[in-house]
Parts: sequence; structure tokens; C-alpha cells
Amino acid sequence: MKKMKLFLKKLYNKLPKSLKTRIKNFYLNLYNIYNFFVIIKRKEFLIKIIKNNNFEKIKGIIIYLPTIDWDTEIFQRPHQISIELSRRQYLVFFITSNIKENIKGFKKINNNLFVTDSPISSFNILKNYNFKIIIYISWPSNVVLIKYFKIKNYILLYDIIDELEIFYGYCDEMIKQHEYLLKYSNIILTTADNLFKKAKFIRKDAVLCPNGCDYNHFHNFEKETEIPYDLKNLICKNNIIIGYHGSLAEWIDYELLKYIALNIKNSKLILIGPDYDGSLQKSNILNIKNIYWLGSKNYVDLPKYIKWFDVAILPFKKNKITESTSPIKMFEYMAAQIPIVSVDLSEPKKYKSVLIAKNYNEFIELIFKAKDLKNNNEYLSLIDKEAKENSWENRVKLIDDIIQNKFNDK
Repeated sequence: MKKMKLFLKKLYNKLPKSLKTRIKNFYLNLYNIYNFFVIIKRKEFLIKIIKNNNFEKIKGIIIYLPTIDWDTEIFQRPHQISIELSRRQYLVFFITSNIKENIKGFKKINNNLFVTDSPISSFNILKNYNFKIIIYISWPSNVVLIKYFKIKNYILLYDIIDELEIFYGYCDEMIKQHEYLLKYSNIILTTADNLFKKAKFIRKDAVLCPNGCDYNHFHNFEKETEIPYDLKNLICKNNIIIGYHGSLAEWIDYELLKYIALNIKNSKLILIGPDYDGSLQKSNILNIKNIYWLGSKNYVDLPKYIKWFDVAILPFKKNKITESTSPIKMFEYMAAQIPIVSVDLSEPKKYKSVLIAKNYNEFIELIFKAKDLKNNNEYLSLIDKEAKENSWENRVKLIDDIIQNKFNDK
């Protein structure tokens, strides 16, 4: 097959330019015809979904434009907000870029939440129904897709989740797209104080809505007694289990991790998550005998691991990106009632249950302090209180209220 493809490619390259153009146009027409029938099928299935839902109970239809696949190594803000909005009686369509998933049509997550590869033009069929519609954007470049949506009077919600530099395809054009969305969106959400302050210069009505946690998902594993197979040999009475879960990338302070491992001899430093950009391997910290990388874990299984941490850490470098980050893992540690030690960053400093270290030596000191706090009832009450206050349920209640107020204004 490969030889045949190479032969045809060579043959095509030898053809006259006029013939090449005719062949290209022929295949383009075929693709357009195929795409036309795909959209028709998507519209038919979309109508079935709508008819199977109770019209009177649906508060609105959320169309989340593609930013991340549904099945990923890290379960993030877009997934959590989509689930919570569906629980609050919104019909949510989470459009996937379909990079890793093989979704053809609509994948049902629950009665009100569907993952789909459908183009946004498929949703123009909604003009035949009297629904409140919200287009949800968290990747600025998706603004170019809106021109294919022909229904008027929808709410445009722009969720500023990180500094632009962290996004794929960051460039001058993305900055312009961000500025456009900041100016013309109906609702502006921001996840961190630094992002909020910048947004407020342009939009006085911007709202601070940090990340959160699924409290019940992480809290209900406190009575779990079975140790995961890849932790069994590490858990013992004399060991301090120091843990981190999340993407391992260039914003991690690998020198700090090395310092912790070398200076707390009875520690087992557990890292869970993907080597996002290859920086973990380049750091060479895996050569240190008491550092263990367990790879990525399914979100469902994550609480089974976190439960066994004596101390959870936020070992980030201090820079523009991390100073504008609301760490989801911080709230998940809270829900699991694991004491937290963080470097000196803006967002963690907002919470009383997080111990803040200003240098490497203090980080070590606070790890020992945090270990003792794991059995301190006063501290456990505090961390539980902050976890509940920062649940996704509370975050999305705020978003729900803002959306409904915006529709009432219209």
C-alpha cells in the first residue's frame, strides 16, 4: 500500500499544473459533498437529542467550542464545568477537536451532556426552537468559528483560563482574537487574580471564577484501605509520602524536587501525570532513588493515590504563567484532606490551609510541619471548609446565575 501511495504521488507531481488543479478541485468537490451529508446526519441526530429532552426543564443550550478532547490524561476545567452545567439542567454540547478520540456524531456522557465532532454550523438547526443559547469559548482562536453560527441573540461567554503564552498557536493574531473577545463577549470569566485585574481594564463587568474541585469525588476515598499496586512497596511507617499530581512541564521546579528528595532521606516523592513536554526526562531527577514517577492515572482512580500522600506539594517555578494559574490540584488536595505546601505564588496564598514557602529550606521545614497537621483536627476542619467553598458546584452556580441574569437583561 505504501509503495502504491509513493508511486501515485510521484505520478501526480509529474502532471501538468492545469491537470493537477482539476484533480484537486474534483477531490475538493467530493469532500464538500461528503461533508454536506455528514452535517445533515449530525442535524438529524441533534433534533433527536432535543426531542428526547424535556423542553420545559432545559434552561439553555451550551455549545462549548473545541479546546481539548474529552478523554484526556488530565481532567480539566472545561470537563468539570460542562458536567456541572449539565447537572443544572443545561443541555451541553462539548465539541471535541477529535485528535485522540474516534467520535463520529454524538457520544452521550449523561442525559444533558454530549461530546461531538459536529461543526458549529450543524447547530444552526436550533433556529427552529425557542432555546436560550450560550457559545462558550476558552481558546481565543475559536472566535473564527463563530461566523459559521447563523443564529442571532446568543450569549457569548469567554473564559480566560490562562496567560495567552501557554496556548497552542500563540501569536500576534491570537492576541487580537483575545482582545476582540474581551471587548465583544457578553460574559467574561477569569480564573486568577492577575487575569482578572487585566481584564477589568477593558471590561468592568469581568468576573473572577477560579478553578475548583469535585469535592465528593476526592473526599469519599478517606475510608479506602487498599493501597494501589504501584504504591504498595513505598508505603511504610517510617516513610514520608510527598506527592504531586498534574502535568509535568517546564513550569515545574525540578531543582526543588531534587532538593526535597536529597534533603528528606526517608521521603518517597511521588509524581503522577504526563511528561507534558519532555522536561521531566530532561531534568534527570528520575535517577534519584527516592523519586518515583507513576505516569498518568485515570481521573476516576486519582483519589485512590492522593489518599496515601502525607503531604501534597505545588512545586512550581515563579513566573508570569504560574502567577496567573489557579491550580485545580490544590482544591483536590483540600477535598482529600491532604496538607499542602506551595511555593510563594499569588493564588495559593489566598487560602489559609496552604503552607507557603519562600525558599527551598523553608519548603523542607513546612513539609515536616504539614505532615504533623495531617492529624490536627483544627487544620482538617479548615482544609475541609476551604474545599467545600471551592467546589465546582459553587463555581458553576455562579456561572449559572450570571448566564440567567444576562438573558434577563436581554
